[in-house]
Amino acid sequence: MAFAPVNTILDRIQAQEKWRQGRLWFLVVRYWGEAVGALVAPHTRPTGIHRQVLQVAVSSGVWAQNLTFARRSILQKLHLLMADQLTEANPIVDIHFSTARWEKVSPSPAVNKRQTKTIKELPQSPQEAIDRCMTSLQQKKWQYRCPQCGAPASALEIDRWQMCRYCASRHLLSQK
Repeated sequence: MAFAPVNTILDRIQAQEKWRQGRLWFLVVRYWGEAVGALVAPHTRPTGIHRQVLQVAVSSGVWAQNLTFARRSILQKLHLLMADQLTEANPIVDIHFSTARWEKVSPSPAVNKRQTKTIKELPQSPQEAIDRCMTSLQQKKWQYRCPQCGAPASALEIDRWQMCRYCASRHLLSQK
């Protein structure tokens, strides 16, 4: 068995259809902001390519309607930006704008902040971790305490069972 150079193996892998689609997606995401401009980019996010149609989530119906009228010029800009890095001509033939996947695609700023934590932001001691946990519990939905055990409970639990879910399950199991 002869060994093949790494470059040859990589070229064979990247020539496969699924790798071409991945490379096309990477280029679309890379150049999307340039193609639509700095004003429009925060209100749009590419979500996929289906049958040569680029699917884009938008923040509102107004953006979807306005961008639908401008989709040909956006598509031309995108093709120009990706032209030197693609082997096939015009792999995307149209763009579809929709609000359907906006919430799924665009996480809230708090989620982004959590995902981009650096090591410097990690707690320095166990006590600091406990303090952070307690403040986040107090700020979120755990603003109520169970009258039975004193544990943090959500408003829904207290309204429904007049106790936390753990006490409620123990109470229901003890009745059987």
